[in-house]
This record gives sequence, C-alpha cells and structure tokens, in this order.
Amino acid sequence: MIPTKIKLTPRQRALRRLLSAYRWEWMGSKDIYEAMRSSPRPEIRYEWDGKTGFRGDVGRSIYADVTAINASGAYDKIIVSDKALGYKLATKEEYERYSKSRWKSLKKSIGYQAGLDRQAGLDGQAIIQFPSAPDGEEVHEVFVRGAKR
Repeated sequence: MIPTKIKLTPRQRALRRLLSAYRWEWMGSKDIYEAMRSSPRPEIRYEWDGKTGFRGDVGRSIYADVTAINASGAYDKIIVSDKALGYKLATKEEYERYSKSRWKSLKKSIGYQAGLDRQAGLDGQAIIQFPSAPDGEEVHEVFVRGAKR
C-alpha cells in the first residue's frame, strides 16, 4: 500500500463498498449515480441537476473519487477505469493491462512535453537534420536577425 495522508469522505467509502459489491462487473457512471442516489444519507449522493452535462458534473466527481480512493492506499485492490465500460475493482491481469496503458499514455505525454521544452529553449535557432548524419546527430545553426556588423 502507498503511505499517504488522504482521508476518504463518506461518499468515497460508499463508492468503494458499491464497487466491492459488484466486484466482477463494470459499473458505468450512470449505474453508480443511480445506485448511490437511493442512499438515505445526502452526503453520499452525487448531485446532478439534469440541466448540465452528466459527464461534466457527476462523471468528474466519480473520477475524482476513484482517484482519491486509489491514492489513499487504504485498500489492496485498485479501481480501474475504461471510457467505454466504466469502473471496477481490478484483477491482477486487468490491473496489468490498465497499468501498461497508463504508462504508454504517460510516456507520450512526457515525450510531448520534452519536445515543447526543447522547442521553447531554441530561442531563435533552427535545427537542421542532415540525411548523411547518423541517427540522432543534429547540427544547430543560429540565425541572428537584425544583427549589425
């Protein structure tokens, strides 16, 4: 378990219990909303006025609660999510697939950010890649604009 100081809210604990009860099934956001809407305790319910987008209001709240539950380290099973299927407690195999997918996504994000950082640091330079140069070898040419000689 991950040692953290995240204290779960009653709604987050209720969500974890709900997913535990349906441990072998995927639960979509609307299924979770409907199941928790019937709770006699108002602090456990997800609020939705029906006027705004469901995914924007309830969907974001459920995602935030799942993130908090996973980050709390209070449970030994991780909740995984799938855009098409919803949420569920993961088996070892499901978690491995989920983890692989998350790492792939994170690597793309890191690569994109590194490219932006590199591009921002050029400061008026152009990168020239010569076809005869070995892979990865680059030559930087500095163009000075408006320089007086």
